[in-house]
Amino acid sequence: MSCEGRAWPNIRLGVSLCIHVFLKGFGRPHQRTRVKEARPLSLVSLTIMEHEIMIKILVMLVCLLTAIVGEARTGAVEGFSITYSINADGTATIGGDSSCAISPKPTGVFDVPSQLEGHKIVAIGSQAFSRCGDLVAVKIPPGVTNVGERSFFGCDELRSVFLPANLISIGDAAFFNCRRICSITTPASLKHIGDKAFGMCLNLTELTLTHGIETIGKGAFSACRGITNLVLAGSLKEIEDEAFLGCSGIKSIEIPHSIRRIGNHAFASCGVLDLIVPGNVEEIGIGAFGSCTRMKRLTIAEGVKCISARAFVECSGLSSVTIPSSVTDIGVQAFSDSFSLASSTGLKEVVIKDGVERIGASAFKGCIALEKVDLPQSLKEIGSMAFRDCCRISSLNFSNCLTNIGNWAFDGCRTLSGLVIPCSVQRIGIQAFSGCSGLRKLTMNEGLIEIGQGAFCGCLNLNAIRIPESVRTIGDSTFTGCSALERVEWCSHIENVPTGMFEHCSSLSEVLIPDGTRFIGRMAFAKCSNLSVVTIPPTLTAIGRDAFLGCEKLQTVQTRGLDVASVMRLLAESGFVFKSTKINVVMH
Repeated sequence: MSCEGRAWPNIRLGVSLCIHVFLKGFGRPHQRTRVKEARPLSLVSLTIMEHEIMIKILVMLVCLLTAIVGEARTGAVEGFSITYSINADGTATIGGDSSCAISPKPTGVFDVPSQLEGHKIVAIGSQAFSRCGDLVAVKIPPGVTNVGERSFFGCDELRSVFLPANLISIGDAAFFNCRRICSITTPASLKHIGDKAFGMCLNLTELTLTHGIETIGKGAFSACRGITNLVLAGSLKEIEDEAFLGCSGIKSIEIPHSIRRIGNHAFASCGVLDLIVPGNVEEIGIGAFGSCTRMKRLTIAEGVKCISARAFVECSGLSSVTIPSSVTDIGVQAFSDSFSLASSTGLKEVVIKDGVERIGASAFKGCIALEKVDLPQSLKEIGSMAFRDCCRISSLNFSNCLTNIGNWAFDGCRTLSGLVIPCSVQRIGIQAFSGCSGLRKLTMNEGLIEIGQGAFCGCLNLNAIRIPESVRTIGDSTFTGCSALERVEWCSHIENVPTGMFEHCSSLSEVLIPDGTRFIGRMAFAKCSNLSVVTIPPTLTAIGRDAFLGCEKLQTVQTRGLDVASVMRLLAESGFVFKSTKINVVMH
């Protein structure tokens, strides 16, 4: 056994450290002499000094040992020169200094030696066999417990790997980009597979993960598109992020009851057909099954607590899903865009069981095929764009716990025909029901405080509305384009008629603006082509620009308390064009 020349600088460093430790501990003789002369040392003092000397000697020995153990050495085996290092217990690790450890690089079949110059091989270090481009098969000896990071990285021709029975850990990217590996069977001793360990092994078709494995790292099998059936070991506790990302060949997955979390994008873009998520899984991570377009059946068992953002986004093959009562929040974009234009398939029915409190933003946005949604009584909040463009939903039953309907929540749900807003709802968000062209009947109950901008704009078939007295804020353009609207009733607590509130409501013929109103906003009634009678209150002080633009049939303005001159002045200031037909101001 020969020691490389580069070891000597470290040995010299170790000796220097020993001298430094010795001088630091015993390099103050004058002080010790003075203490000795002042008071003789007792037996206890001598014992303490002996212990100090022993400790210093041990430290010096450790320094020397550190200088020698772990230093790179070279051993020869059957025509190969192999770099290795000695571990503290006398065993050896092949390579480990971030470069290929064997020269010349092996070709064909290679058996990793079980020992080197009397030292048992227990680990294959970092990049030990990396980029051995002509290596076809490798057998790792039984004594090896750890295969280090990137140890076989980029072995393009590697087809077969024998993993030993005592193997405990496979490091990060250990077999990354070994594109010709076709089969992997893990031993029962294996506990951990590192990040991207088998990533980009494009021809891996047979994967057997035996019982005993506990963690699969991030991207461990990402882009292994040849895997078809995946059975996960019952000992597995967590599937890390992107573990099987892009494994498009996977048709079935058996998730064991030991799993507590499925990581972000863990199975994204897989070809899975049927999926059962057992109740022991507490969290389905962000995008965990996103873009699994061939998924036909999904069962989420009771016990699952969290469906994260984009968990099942673009799962266009799904036709129905039931959210269990153990889930409290449905994440942002959780099932959004689950529809295929090419095949005209997609999510048609959603059952949300009692227990769910929040539906996240865009949770079901773009599910064009969605026809039926069962909302739970526990529901408190519907997020922005939650059901946007779900154009086949015809009815909704809101719970008495619901307090907030988010911005654009049901925008574009054009087959929705009837709607009852319960007394628990305090806010209807911006354009929450805009473009619901099939909406004919709308009931808003007392308790509502805010109606957002454009909340019902473009509801072409809505013919009557009553705004509750509890409402304090109404946004601009709330009912713009409601061309069938004929009757409007609202309370006296709203001081300002918002900009464009009833613009293009062409069926509106008569409007009673309640007492307490002070200002009619710009274009509030513009293009109401059939408006002929307007009643304004004595509290009115101003009319915004073009408030009655295009109201060519307006002939009668009724007022209670305002004189004719004041009414005419207000109309003139708004830019109202007085044509040949005279405005009649009727005093009540």
